[in-house]
Amino acid sequence: MAKAAKATGEEWPALCASAPSSSTKGWEREVRKDKELLRRCGLSVHEVASDGACSFRAFAHQLLGDELGHVKMRERCVDFMLAHRDEFEPFIAEEFHGYCSSSNASDGRFAV
Repeated sequence: MAKAAKATGEEWPALCASAPSSSTKGWEREVRKDKELLRRCGLSVHEVASDGACSFRAFAHQLLGDELGHVKMRERCVDFMLAHRDEFEPFIAEEFHGYCSSSNASDGRFAV
């Protein structure tokens, strides 16, 4: 599976300025603009199942080439949080290790 070339960032202002306008109102217009910008950069939108593992499915798709590794992505995120507890604990309302343990159980309630 070939990976798309990524933009360097320098071309973003020009791409944004040249994105086609649309008479469609609201979010549909914004989605079209986003998709056009991604297309110009050789990228695309990839929809994933909204099953509580969507963040991890998206990570797996981008990093591994498909969604099938979403459980591994969840485990890696939780491991990273545990290794960097001081950076994450202030944002967790419940007991930190309990949160990480239940999040690693793939129950769908955890998102990064």
